[in-house]
Amino acid sequence: MFRMFLAQRSELTVRNYLIDLEHFTRWMTMQTRKLPWADVCTRKVPRAAIESTLLGVFSLKEVGASSLVAQYLDDMRSGRLGRKYAVQTINHRLAALKSIARLASTLEISEVTLSEVKGLKASASRSTAG
Repeated sequence: MFRMFLAQRSELTVRNYLIDLEHFTRWMTMQTRKLPWADVCTRKVPRAAIESTLLGVFSLKEVGASSLVAQYLDDMRSGRLGRKYAVQTINHRLAALKSIARLASTLEISEVTLSEVKGLKASASRSTAG
């Protein structure tokens, strides 16, 4: 499934998705092994580990998978992962997860779509120019 997902994308998209999915895999490692973020954030993540993590998430019921992904987004937003991530980064990472979830659902590997997990709204910026 993972190879098929990547094969349908441009080289730049593949690179960006891998970055996003590696980050999620590191977060899942932190959650499941109860390790501090600093211990997992610099580890190399093999593609097999990414696929294994995603299959584990997609084996959950929709509510469980959505809750897990919502917690991931909250950890990025709150700064629990060493810094507060920009709304655009959080939404980009969510889009990568939703995209592969849709493929897994289409292939009938999973019923998880993550459709209930909503992205963050960017706060309106106010111009300070005179």
